[in-house]
Amino acid sequence: MGGAVVSSLVGLALLHTGPDAWRWMLASGALPAILVLWMRRNLPESPRWYLRRGRVADAERVVAWLAPQLSAAERRAALEETAAAMEGARRHSWLDLFGKRYLKLTLYACIPWFMMDVMGYALAIFLPLMLLHLGLKTNEQAVIGNTLFSLAFVIGWIPLALLIDRIGRRRAQIIGFLGDALGLGLVGVLLVALGEPPFWAVATGLLLFQISNSFGPGTTTWIIPTELYPTELRASGHGFATAVSRLGAATSVFLLPTIQATLGEAGLLFLLAGAGGVGVVTTLWLGNEMARESLPESLARKAA
Repeated sequence: MGGAVVSSLVGLALLHTGPDAWRWMLASGALPAILVLWMRRNLPESPRWYLRRGRVADAERVVAWLAPQLSAAERRAALEETAAAMEGARRHSWLDLFGKRYLKLTLYACIPWFMMDVMGYALAIFLPLMLLHLGLKTNEQAVIGNTLFSLAFVIGWIPLALLIDRIGRRRAQIIGFLGDALGLGLVGVLLVALGEPPFWAVATGLLLFQISNSFGPGTTTWIIPTELYPTELRASGHGFATAVSRLGAATSVFLLPTIQATLGEAGLLFLLAGAGGVGVVTTLWLGNEMARESLPESLARKAA
């Protein structure tokens, strides 16, 4: 979310650079991409990946980096135990994501994340324009409002970071989706009831959405897929869920402006609130709790 804040500030700085402003804004996104490529140049693979390929020394080096408090003997013992467990484990194919054993987990990883991106990208991309329709008067005010809205993410994220292992990922996601639906639904009701509601009331609903989203699905939807699958399926499962979520993002980018033109702001907000409701239902129906579970196989056994 720090990137969203920086992008808003960059947009504000480039807002009056002329008709090519959008090109400069788009080009500015290349800078963090280059930085990420530079930072990842020496990022190691996981110990299991190295063990699978017989590169024991590399695996031990990564364990020493991740857990420097372990002695050399403890590192070797942990790696030997892991290697023995891997020898008896079944090899997986990405098609296993859609088999009987893992299909429910895959749906749990995908559907709530899809719904979160439908809501999240709608607010992230179109909020400045929506704010102009909901009470703000100038482009500068809209961009500043969007920046403050992005900063509010921290208000939900900090308590989640402190409490997630206590309350669990699934419960946090349910609470967050409920808050998302209530916040967006509140703004929709105000628009229907008052036509032009006071901006503080609109801001209250939008902030409720943002704080709830950061406490719940804005964070949990990318945590959950990392914990659902055994190691050999984890990257495939997370990658597939990410791809499905981006379909939700594309839905927001390409379809919601047309829906807004047809249904108006209130109708669009009710639709987005409905996506939050679907997130609640699917998390309740499909979800397993991963807090305090061991990662490799425990949840897979539950799904069997």
